[in-house]
Amino acid sequence: MLSADPRLQQLEENLFCFTDTCNVYVLRRGDAALLIDFGDGGVLDALPDIGVSRVEWVLFTHHHREQCQNTKRLMESGAQVAAPADERDFFENPLRYRKSKPGLEDAFTCYGASYLRPPREAIQVDHAFAKYDEFLWRGYEFWTISTPGNSPGSMTYLLRGAEGWLAFSGDLMLNDALLHTWFDSEWDYGYGAGLYALYSSAFTVERFVPRRLFPSHGPVVENPLQQLSLYREKLKSLTTLYLRGWDMNYHVEDADIVSQPSAVPHLWQITPHLYKFTGAGFG
Repeated sequence: MLSADPRLQQLEENLFCFTDTCNVYVLRRGDAALLIDFGDGGVLDALPDIGVSRVEWVLFTHHHREQCQNTKRLMESGAQVAAPADERDFFENPLRYRKSKPGLEDAFTCYGASYLRPPREAIQVDHAFAKYDEFLWRGYEFWTISTPGNSPGSMTYLLRGAEGWLAFSGDLMLNDALLHTWFDSEWDYGYGAGLYALYSSAFTVERFVPRRLFPSHGPVVENPLQQLSLYREKLKSLTTLYLRGWDMNYHVEDADIVSQPSAVPHLWQITPHLYKFTGAGFG
């Protein structure tokens, strides 16, 4: 069943993409749907064309306003909302981060946080994902991984499939190994903290060997392993120019380049009989 709206395109069986202020990914099960990001809400008008009568969940990759442009329609849809725990307060208390007179002591202000763009109105979060978490919906299995860089608490949702992981990666990387915006990674007045975070996040996603990568803007990344590797090299090159002579601090690969994800969430295999935990609180 195809939609009459050309903005809604089928990507895989039961997986669609609706494009407006951002890419909104639609995972269908029967007449129900789970959305990844929400855009301006136009996706709701197109869903009946593919047999969807209700949205049960909206999973936000991050808080930027283009992801959640139409708060009113989101709240009226009846969908439950999930978001990264590190960004929950941006959704639920956006006015805290839009002061007319911010101070240097504020955690996120116009003095250095152009990457903070909360929604116009508060969005109640029904479930906040930890940095390494699991989520099941109607037989679909997601793993969450923290992938900051474009925003402080961005999250990538890995969807398990028979042929490998599908990665819904927000603004981690665009197709052709491109940076979405430079200013969203300017965290610390020119010392590269956001770029380091992006690099580490790209490295983490790369190690899960995703089959396809679905960004918040632009086309699907069909060869994510090659592009993520190239993207990391580009970030290193950019950092060399950006730091203006300061030493770089790219050592994320030094920590572990031999373990691989196992079938158990966040338990990584080193040898046939040796495993380690990875994620928040683990070495």
